[in-house]
Parts: sequence; structure tokens; C-alpha cells
Amino acid sequence: SGSAFVQFKTNADAENALKYNKQELGSRYVDMEKMTREAGEAKEYKEDLEAKENKEVGEAKEDKKDRETKENKYVGDDKEHKESEKTTEIEEDGEAKENKEDGDGKE
Repeated sequence: SGSAFVQFKTNADAENALKYNKQELGSRYVDMEKMTREAGEAKEYKEDLEAKENKEVGEAKEDKKDRETKENKYVGDDKEHKESEKTTEIEEDGEAKENKEDGDGKE
């Protein structure tokens, strides 16, 4: 798919080309319209702007998705870290209790 703007030397050539409007040329379907050069340039400019905006929107969505993925990873890492701290505290408390009980039993 794509667009092309063609300028003919004569109006007769342009009119002749319009006979192929909404037909297939080889393996391509063509949709033609007659316009001035200025109108063609304006249309091309508008299409370029729309393509750029669509690309920027797509990139913004990708960036947001990447940020969310990273945030979820950090949240997951933080949860794992907190769980690890809890386990360490329990183990340390458990060791301290065992040592204290052993010490009480020996004396």
C-alpha cells in the first residue's frame, strides 16, 4: 500500500489516466483523484502528520506498557525482599529463643 502524486504534462494525459480509477493495474488496486498540486501537497502533508501522530501514540503506549512492566517488576521485587526480611527476622528470633532456652536449661 502507499500513495503517489503524479503530475501529467497535459490535461488529456491526466484524463486518460483517470480511466484506470478503482481498477487493478497488475497486482495493484488504484484509487485516483484529480487535484491541483497544492491540494496534493496539502493532502500529503496531512497524511504525514497523521502517520507521525499515530506513530507517537503507538510509541507512547509502548513506553507506558514498558513503565508498567518495570513498575510491576519492582513491586514484585519489593514484595520478595519484604518476605525475605520477614523470614530472616523469624529465623533470627527463633535462633535467639533456642539459644536462650538452651542457656536456661543448662544453668
